[in-house]
Amino acid sequence: MSLKKILIVEDDKANVLYLSSILKKKYAVTTVDNGSSVAFLHEKNNFDLILMNIKMPVVNGFEAAQAIRKNDKSVPIFATTGYSASELKVPYFNEHLQKPFLPYDVLSMVKKYIR
Repeated sequence: MSLKKILIVEDDKANVLYLSSILKKKYAVTTVDNGSSVAFLHEKNNFDLILMNIKMPVVNGFEAAQAIRKNDKSVPIFATTGYSASELKVPYFNEHLQKPFLPYDVLSMVKKYIR
């Protein structure tokens, strides 16, 4: 049985390490530090779920999620951000994980979408 694939798009190295450590025991984790190549990367790898930071250099999370949605309306994309859910009324995201988040919150939300 192959592991489900999760893409973490995050420019803060500490957040990348934190999220990776939570997820890598149960999922195949790939990380990138900005949104510029995310749509192409997803098209090549067909990720099962994407965790997307909003504030990033080069291409932000809103723009990257919008680019993904042009070709894939079904992949779950979670906004990982310091913004509150009420500030994120954007149709590109399935869920919102507000920083700082606990391992249980991350895993339980991921398990809602992939098993």
